[in-house]
Amino acid sequence: MEASLGSVAPLYFELAVAAAAQSRTASTLPKLLGGECPSGESSAAGILPASDWTVRTYTNLMRCCEKTGNLEMALVVLFTARDLGVALDDDALVSFAATAHQAKEPRLALEVAQAAGSHAPALWMRILRSVAEYDYAPGLDEAWTKAMGTLAPDEGLFVQALHVAARASNDALAESMLDAFPRFFPGASLQEWHLMPLFDAYCQSGRFGDAMAVLQRIKAADIPLSSRSLARLARDAGASTETLSQAVDAALSMREAPIEAVNALLYAAADRGEMPAADQLWQSLSSPNLDTHEAYLLACLTSQHLAHGEAAWRSLSTHAIQPTSTTYEKMARLYLTQPDYDEAFTLLEEAKQRHVEPTRRMYTAMIYTCLKHDDARWRALSLELKEAGHDPGARLREVMQSK
Repeated sequence: MEASLGSVAPLYFELAVAAAAQSRTASTLPKLLGGECPSGESSAAGILPASDWTVRTYTNLMRCCEKTGNLEMALVVLFTARDLGVALDDDALVSFAATAHQAKEPRLALEVAQAAGSHAPALWMRILRSVAEYDYAPGLDEAWTKAMGTLAPDEGLFVQALHVAARASNDALAESMLDAFPRFFPGASLQEWHLMPLFDAYCQSGRFGDAMAVLQRIKAADIPLSSRSLARLARDAGASTETLSQAVDAALSMREAPIEAVNALLYAAADRGEMPAADQLWQSLSSPNLDTHEAYLLACLTSQHLAHGEAAWRSLSTHAIQPTSTTYEKMARLYLTQPDYDEAFTLLEEAKQRHVEPTRRMYTAMIYTCLKHDDARWRALSLELKEAGHDPGARLREVMQSK
């Protein structure tokens, strides 16, 4: 078929037109190419005029351009074929796409294939690899659709294409890719790295229910949820009050949202100081775990809700969960927000009795509070801090030395 290249975007073809202008007479191209490639089409007297070249000649020239990575010359060959009305075969177009790939020009390869009207799977697989490697999302959908007729990608290309779809928020394409996984890789099972691009796409497009369903799917396969995925959910859900509300509603509408996802949303609510959202999530859970308690305590601390924090503390005993040093720290810091903060000292002693080492932050928060209220207990706390091997930090050290 003849490649009608006139419709291709001029941005990518200005250089090509300028280069091809040197060979408009179709007699100068043999001179340009004479030193570039071995000529299977040349006669004993020299290289044949371009007007006498066959389709195979152009294919061989394109392969030489691919081998040498000479995109400029490939463009000259392309335009000469157009000027002489020669329809390049699919092999020549594959070589052109490979040459464009070497030059990091996936869009150029895509537009030439579109202009040529080729549907050859090998060509589109070559273009798919290029748009995936160079993250050219506008060409991904078409390249994927046309490449998958009779060919299958390797797993590396599959994952790479998934990531491009995710970054472009093209969750529909990512879903279709995952649906095709069993056909491409018989006997293999989906892993977290296959599903995470779809999860990212859902988070980016605000489809938090679908994102949590992906996490549920990962858990169902006995794959531990990564801290990266949970941090992504917390970040995107906590982007605004509106997105947090959407994510909370999505979690509450699920029959059983993954507890890790609920905890991530609790941290997002704590970060934004959205206590009502945190309360909704907390009250929806029948079996909160340690991380749930710590996330909810952080929300209580951020909003200075002592009563809710004390309820969460009692819930630890109800669910037979042992508090950690971080749990003690959060509850103590919550007590420190109150005019009467003696309960923070009670927690400190309880932690030591249970052989739970208080954190540096717990000590420094208590010291700062005592200093603020001219409470002499800061001296004993500073000694404990030192005995525990913690550095108070330059600022606190300076304040203590001034007393």
